[in-house]
Amino acid sequence: MLQREGAVVSFRGSLARFITGGGPRAAVQRATKWVLGPEASSLVFSGGAGPQYYEALRSTEARTRILTAAFMAGSELSRRELSLLARALYDNSGVAGMAVDMMGHYGAPVLTQAASPDAKWNDEADLTFEEFAARADFYGRPGANLEWLQYNASCSMDLDGDTLPVLTREAGFPQLQFVEAHRITTPGDTGPKVPIDQGVELDRYGRTIAYHVEIDDGKWERVPSGQAYLLYEQTPTTQRRGMTPLRRGLNDLRDVRDIIGFAKRNVKIDAALNGFIESPGGEDAGDDFDDGADGTDAEKPKAENLPPKVKRWDLEGGDIQELTNGRKFVQLDKKNPGPQFGEFTEFLTGLFVSSLGIPPAFFLGAKMTGPGWRAVIGMAQRRFNKRQEVLTSFMRWLRVRVTADAIESGRLKEVPGWDRVTFQRPPRLTIDLGDQERADMEAVQAGLMTRAEYFSRRQQSWGDQLTSTFAEDKALIEGAKQLAKETGVDEKIILAKYGFEQPKAEKSEDKDKK
Repeated sequence: MLQREGAVVSFRGSLARFITGGGPRAAVQRATKWVLGPEASSLVFSGGAGPQYYEALRSTEARTRILTAAFMAGSELSRRELSLLARALYDNSGVAGMAVDMMGHYGAPVLTQAASPDAKWNDEADLTFEEFAARADFYGRPGANLEWLQYNASCSMDLDGDTLPVLTREAGFPQLQFVEAHRITTPGDTGPKVPIDQGVELDRYGRTIAYHVEIDDGKWERVPSGQAYLLYEQTPTTQRRGMTPLRRGLNDLRDVRDIIGFAKRNVKIDAALNGFIESPGGEDAGDDFDDGADGTDAEKPKAENLPPKVKRWDLEGGDIQELTNGRKFVQLDKKNPGPQFGEFTEFLTGLFVSSLGIPPAFFLGAKMTGPGWRAVIGMAQRRFNKRQEVLTSFMRWLRVRVTADAIESGRLKEVPGWDRVTFQRPPRLTIDLGDQERADMEAVQAGLMTRAEYFSRRQQSWGDQLTSTFAEDKALIEGAKQLAKETGVDEKIILAKYGFEQPKAEKSEDKDKK
């Protein structure tokens, strides 16, 4: 204890010499040796940061090096390389393709409906937006409606990090032109005092005011921020531009592909090579064919001069071969792939899937009980909700502009609350579909859930369903009346067949009161 206190006193003295002058590195190293031991000096200085209070900042050669850089260190070159690698794996790996598609299928599309106080105007506005949604693709690709564009945008966010939909009227009506992430770059010559960060033009307060899109070799087009909406998921490390979330697990998936490739090659070798012939005394057929004096073969080997061998088809025929001169056939012990091969590759695959925020068990279909599956589905649903929130914000931005364009052109009149809108997200995940359905119906009957929410969970329009229900009831009632007239059967009996409850018989007391 006394030695420890003396070391601390000496350490303070070294710090005093460090402050007043002298060799700072030597003083701290000397003090470190006194306090922590002679080997500690090289340990704490191996990272080049000096002695650190935080364990995370201490480095050693036995630990994987992690490079640190300034905040927001993502460069345009890194973004492009990651995008190319992610797209290559998407096209060549079923795991990558399925994971990205899963995010698109469960995260999109988000549908919208007008919600102004004027019900008739809402119907007209919804019809106008449906017309826009059907021809929203700027490139005119068949089947590329707004729902498909949302799915495609979700995939772009996972593969490229972000995508830039631009609202344009080049065709005479509003359309969306989606700009790929690699085209949003900083121009070579931006003029004086124009701050641009990875293609995003900023004002002096750091707010986005425009995007610069590369359209040709050496040419860029400036797109004002009010005309475009950069789609990406914000994270603490991607606050101005998105980076593909696959960056966290690309190497894990590449390792899985390599390991599987090596295992497949070993299996092929094992299938083709059953064993080998071992000769006593180390006989080698090549010894009979020495090189000549000039380095060339004195005599080329001939098939009849080579040692006897067992042909593959002889072994497959089930014959017992007799080997002379003490030779023996040694059969290979085939253990490829190993018993834990599947578990290891599945573990690495799970690391890749986690990079998208999807629970590995949800993607890999782990064997679990009902409560376990509910927990996994709950985690997956929250991840899909996050993607839906990004698309919901974009659809609000888009709906207001498309409606405003229709009002300006005279196709719609302006009414109070014209910018109000409701959203319908993709259906929620559940493993108890029947139980969930009954619970939702009971909640509607008890007034704990609105019918609008009930239908939105099933990605159905509340207004359309209500209109359709009334139309069906009207047709049934009129049909029952006509049938009762033709057959003489009470129409109440006919309606009861289709779910209409018969009125309860009046009690005699009630009749007397009347």
